[in-house]
Amino acid sequence: MSLYEMVLARLNETDCKTLTGLFDLDAIFAYCKAKPGVTELRHSGKKKSEFRWYDSSFVTIEGDFPLPQLQLHCRSSRVDALMNEHKGIHCEYRSEWGKQKTKLWIEVNITPDIQPELLLELIDDAYAIIVEGLSDKDKAILALMDRASIDENKIRQLIHLSDLEHRSNEIFALLKPSISLQPSSKTKRYPGYNRSKFGGLPYLPGAMNWPTYNSIPLSFLAQINLSEISQYPAAIDLPSKGMLYFFSSYGWMRAEMMGDSTIRFESRTKVIYLNSDLEQLTHTRLPPRMPIDSIYPEFGIEFSHKWTLPCSFGFNDPLDPAIKALGWNEDEYNKLSDLTFHLHRLYVDNGEIGHQLMGHFYPESNPIAINPEDRLLMQLTSDYSYTGFEWGDGGNLFFAIDQKDLTEHNFNRIRVEFECG
Repeated sequence: MSLYEMVLARLNETDCKTLTGLFDLDAIFAYCKAKPGVTELRHSGKKKSEFRWYDSSFVTIEGDFPLPQLQLHCRSSRVDALMNEHKGIHCEYRSEWGKQKTKLWIEVNITPDIQPELLLELIDDAYAIIVEGLSDKDKAILALMDRASIDENKIRQLIHLSDLEHRSNEIFALLKPSISLQPSSKTKRYPGYNRSKFGGLPYLPGAMNWPTYNSIPLSFLAQINLSEISQYPAAIDLPSKGMLYFFSSYGWMRAEMMGDSTIRFESRTKVIYLNSDLEQLTHTRLPPRMPIDSIYPEFGIEFSHKWTLPCSFGFNDPLDPAIKALGWNEDEYNKLSDLTFHLHRLYVDNGEIGHQLMGHFYPESNPIAINPEDRLLMQLTSDYSYTGFEWGDGGNLFFAIDQKDLTEHNFNRIRVEFECG
């Protein structure tokens, strides 16, 4: 059975006679997100998602009461017929941010007279409109986004599409393995006291105190059971057993934004390496003075291998010391920047959020300070849909460690870089 058939069957099972149960919106979310090249931007605090190819949206779904609504691209040849047949459909021309050209959008209020077949047909057509407008190069990249593993052959195809085949050996030398960290809904609750996880409360030995700054507990972000990742190439410099705990005052950001007047943000971070029997861990109680809005939802973590390239913002801002040493011309630097972005997109299209251990730093939009001796320990991206992490305006949090400290398994001098987005 195809995804279309499964989603259609699910929508037809849903009671369409009440305002609150018109359709299974999660099934529609899944249908949009499954399309090649599509990423989801879920708006914090709302059941609202925007689905897009790179920076071009094609469907927005709002699930707020009383009526859920779809907003999507539509062909002008269909608008009159749709509006005549369905009172809950309206149309308007909109310009996207940073673009002068307007596109025709329709708003579809999901009422009982809207058939599931029509909804899926409109979503398919909105996606087709986006694909038709892609360049030949983007269409070729889209063809690689089939949610299969990213192997050497796919990377070579990307290098070819980026017109950098004459630099293939240098590009492969730049590749670093990393470990992708994906929130797992399968183990969202109670992933286990000695298991890797995001958020919730940490599992600490009874004698270990929760780290604080100015008597205020630092936010707990994640714990990583190192034995769960020891088989990955990127873990070669990490200890093979024990637990890494990540605490940071950057977790206070949400509390501060929510109006907690007791919080005055300052950059403080603590990474703790526990090299002892994990059977002695216990569930930690919430410490006094913990800002309530700095506690994140608990999710287990699923790991996978991921290739990374150093990030570049072009010839005038190569950012990473590894890129600065290449000595390429401006055109080649810019093509490498595009290649790095598209490699990242292949993994994002596979459903990955962007959290990772090791590998290259990957700031989304703003340069960060990277020292030659820095190694990336962990990168946490803004992830409203699952963990609730929110670093400024959709930015990233980078935990950097000196190469000598990493070799000696010394995690007491971690430096944090913050990219606002």
